[in-house]
Amino acid sequence: MKTLKLNFTIPEEVAEALKTRVSKRKRSAFVAVAVLDKLKELEQEQLRQALMEGYQARREEDT
Repeated sequence: MKTLKLNFTIPEEVAEALKTRVSKRKRSAFVAVAVLDKLKELEQEQLRQALMEGYQARREEDT
């Protein structure tokens, strides 16, 4: 898999927690997995929202 180097800002407390809990050589992989997990969660929430809106629209059409 191709990789890219990104720069971003996070709160100091989060950075310190990451440094103390995850070894330096494993941080990139840890962050990548965490971001993927959050993206999947967001995708599921968007799908849930779209389904709810669809159900509500259908309900209004049926009445």
